[in-house]
Amino acid sequence: MLLGVAEEMARTTPKPRRTILFAAFSGEEMGLLGSRYYVEHPVMPLASTKAMLNMDMVGRLRDDKLTVFGARSGSELSAMVRDQARRFGFEVTESDSVGRSDHMSFYNKKIPSVHFFTGSHSDYHRPSDTWDKINKQGMNQVRDLVFAVAQQLANDQKTLTFVSLPSRPPSEREEEKSRGYGAYLGTIPDFADNVEGVRLAGVTEGSPAAAAGLKEGDVIVQFAGSKITSLEDLAMMLGTKHPGDRVEITILRMNRPLTLTAVLRNRG
Repeated sequence: MLLGVAEEMARTTPKPRRTILFAAFSGEEMGLLGSRYYVEHPVMPLASTKAMLNMDMVGRLRDDKLTVFGARSGSELSAMVRDQARRFGFEVTESDSVGRSDHMSFYNKKIPSVHFFTGSHSDYHRPSDTWDKINKQGMNQVRDLVFAVAQQLANDQKTLTFVSLPSRPPSEREEEKSRGYGAYLGTIPDFADNVEGVRLAGVTEGSPAAAAGLKEGDVIVQFAGSKITSLEDLAMMLGTKHPGDRVEITILRMNRPLTLTAVLRNRG
């Protein structure tokens, strides 16, 4: 999709007013290694970088539902993304959070940053995540949207003002813990669902979450005695726990509260 956007941009005439740099970062799940390196050793000066557009997990569009993280980190950026999304028929869920992917390295440098995301799924990080489950038509839709937003940003002479989001991203240490360096639960969040708490798209087979009895559709509302209102709350709480800890998790299942017990462990 990155190459697809680049190909479309290369064919465009006249050429965009601003330079558009295409980058494929590695080591994201090991702690944003590639993107963190880039912002410390940029090809183009960060001071002149207007915005960062990130595509991460965009191959499984369902029912034209698209989640967008971080768009409110730039003045007028949110409206731009929403207007373009409507053009391409998307139903957009706009998160108040910056999210947790490579765009976060740019956000931490006070650069407006957006993450396009088509939602989690039960094959996440499993061998069953095979090529035949890719929604090619949906990928083309997302590609066209990202192309349109990039083109508008490049040709609009207005400067975007960075906006610090209400929920700041966790520190790098907390980020690493939430990505598997701390206690592991094994839940798969449904990013497209806007509820208070964390609705699950599923759980990883053999994980502590599966052993505790959590399943698709459950909404986590309390973890180890703390109220959970968002994925950030859950990640922060997991970052305070250790493998072997026994924790109580309160969920809503069919709108009824249920408390389950999970024994956390190391990832891997």
